[in-house]
Amino acid sequence: MCGTLSQSLLGSLLSELIDQVKPLGLWEPLCVEFSVQG
Repeated sequence: MCGTLSQSLLGSLLSELIDQVKPLGLWEPLCVEFSVQG
């Protein structure tokens, strides 16, 4: 998980999205992308 995102409302929404895509192995690239943009 992205620790910085988990502190915001956006992070909470992303957390739920990540829970959906985690089984697909897609959550790490998402975490990296948002970390770079944020």
